[in-house]
Amino acid sequence: MRLPNFLMDASLNELRSKMEATQLGDLVLIPSPHRLTLAELERLISGGIDIESLDEVRVLQDGTLAYKDRRVMLYIRDVPEYGQHTQSIGALPRFHVSNCAKLREMRAQRRWFRYVVATREDGQFQINLVRDRGAINTRLKRLRVCQYCLGQLRYEGFHHDLPHSRREAIVEAFTPQNFFKNWPLDLTGP
Repeated sequence: MRLPNFLMDASLNELRSKMEATQLGDLVLIPSPHRLTLAELERLISGGIDIESLDEVRVLQDGTLAYKDRRVMLYIRDVPEYGQHTQSIGALPRFHVSNCAKLREMRAQRRWFRYVVATREDGQFQINLVRDRGAINTRLKRLRVCQYCLGQLRYEGFHHDLPHSRREAIVEAFTPQNFFKNWPLDLTGP
């Protein structure tokens, strides 16, 4: 497709004259460090992006988490593998969707885990099962959402005074897809 020669457009030239824009300039696009690149977007929705520090994750006014211009989930990538122990979903780390008490504690203690931000909506997270000799087995695993996060957001009426069975039902029904319907991914606006 060939663009028209805008220098020959009478209405645009008239507008330029009214604006007193006599000099023509060059359009230079400079990538913003606060916006995700296409490659970063693809990594967010597949395996996630490893971050150096929890300081890279912003807390939004509604208490949810953001990385650059996207609302995200946060989790720990590396998990020690102890036989059948890590086969149970309960033995795996939780993922976070808000700046809950547990995440604030982790920030305050400056825990050095391999944190990952992600937006994958199917509930699967790419984790590294690390064996005692350093062998790493990378897998997609279903993780459970942090109950402190649900309480912080009052997600589906969740709070810790609910009966255990009701809390478990809300945790089991939680999906990233539904979460992102209520708290949209894109923070740049329409």
